[in-house]
Amino acid sequence: GMGATFASMFMWWILQLLFTCPRFGRVDLSQPDIGASAARKARCCSGLGAVLGYLIIVPWLVFLGATVYLKAIDSDRLIAQVDLLEVFEKRALSYLISLICTVSINFNPLIAWGQPDPLASPSIGDRVGLGRWRIEKQRFQACCAELLE
Repeated sequence: GMGATFASMFMWWILQLLFTCPRFGRVDLSQPDIGASAARKARCCSGLGAVLGYLIIVPWLVFLGATVYLKAIDSDRLIAQVDLLEVFEKRALSYLISLICTVSINFNPLIAWGQPDPLASPSIGDRVGLGRWRIEKQRFQACCAELLE
């Protein structure tokens, strides 16, 4: 049912966060105040995220391989009963739900939560991304107004 759809979406987000480490795994080396320790910390965090991601992926691939193998040798086993059409249906549904979530969260025309001031430090609303498009538009307008003054 829908549980498999949401579980696959949840796993995709977890793996994306582990392999990219968007908050802690990156540093801007062009900034003059960034030292070697910050770069080392970011590299360590990124490496740890990758290791954790692979610790999730490898057992899953082993399970997938075992399932395909068991399906090939004995189609009466319960673990091997995989309806390929159902898998494709659930993946298509999760892509559709993901698209709806992206559009309704990032491009929400009714609610925007974040810091429109480009010079202010980011808030938790900027991390959530609710109405991100509107906040980015307001930041751009503030930058343009600042340049015109």
